[in-house]
Amino acid sequence: MKDRFDLEQHIMECWNVTSDVQMLLEAILDSPRFDKMPAEYSDSIANMLLGVKELYEMRFERLWSTFEDCITTEFSPEDVDCTAPPIFKEEYPQNFEGLYQDTIHNNGRELDDNAM
Repeated sequence: MKDRFDLEQHIMECWNVTSDVQMLLEAILDSPRFDKMPAEYSDSIANMLLGVKELYEMRFERLWSTFEDCITTEFSPEDVDCTAPPIFKEEYPQNFEGLYQDTIHNNGRELDDNAM
């Protein structure tokens, strides 16, 4: 099961697109392969690539900010309704307290099937 660390890694990998766009931008402006391209074309392409790079920087900064907000939001035991009907406590008394504690320590996230 994937967790927030996998999500963080995937976000960081996506952010590499801005480095890729920067590499294209530098190639258009500096590579001898594009020396014969008229300056107005290379400038136009470079400006478009710069715009795309800046757009994705803003999008990824917003995404990262949202991610940080999500992982820093902590649930306190008072925020999580872990009350169970009495029948549950009667049928599963050996598991109830452990399940309650696991729920609190996992910030209210469901445990995967292998964890129980």
